[in-house]
Amino acid sequence: MRNETISNHNDTPTPPIASLSKKDFAKRHSSSPRTVDNWVAFGCPVLRVSSRKLLFPIADCDAWLRERFLVARRKPSHTAASRSQRIAPTTEGQTEGTV
Repeated sequence: MRNETISNHNDTPTPPIASLSKKDFAKRHSSSPRTVDNWVAFGCPVLRVSSRKLLFPIADCDAWLRERFLVARRKPSHTAASRSQRIAPTTEGQTEGTV
């Protein structure tokens, strides 16, 4: 699906249901539109609706990003619950009052 133009019987471009504009795609991945331009240059799947309008099929682009960068969407690395559940280092062999 790279750089394809989609159209209906009237030659009027019809966007697929599961696609995003460049701005929305950049926002979804916490990136800038310029970064998305770079991804397109490196081969990210894109649908060209017109000479200036690009649509990004969500499933194809997310799969491409996973393959290329091993991550599709940024998620917080730690939550408050997981921080409180961390185990403190053990002090084996030490008794109370000794250091």
